[in-house]
Amino acid sequence: MKNDGGCDFREMEAFNNAMLAKQIWRLLHGESSLVNRILRASNFPHGKIMKTELGTKPSFTWRSVWGARDITQKGSRWLVGNGENVEFWNDRWLPKPYSFKPITTGQATNPNILVAELIDKECGMWKQQLVRSIFFAV
Repeated sequence: MKNDGGCDFREMEAFNNAMLAKQIWRLLHGESSLVNRILRASNFPHGKIMKTELGTKPSFTWRSVWGARDITQKGSRWLVGNGENVEFWNDRWLPKPYSFKPITTGQATNPNILVAELIDKECGMWKQQLVRSIFFAV
């Protein structure tokens, strides 16, 4: 309790998770603090934090931050913009809840397709034939 010299955080685990998720958010948005530069250089120099593996001998700090990715992922979704960084099947980007991901009963024809590939850049509209072929492929 605060009267006993504490900070009066009732749920320390929830507070810790919030701070770790905040660090993930900073890593995602490219803030250039010393901590971010060190974590990026030593743990995912060429990749993305949400797609990186834990590694073979992770530090306590990296293990903690890496473990908070799920919290950040569940509470966020992409704003598509030009769609060049958004994976159609794997990223959370749709406006309606459940998983915020496309749902289909069939097999993904191209599991690595980006949202940008489905947008006609000249008129800023969906390539309707291509979108239909993804969902209604036989």
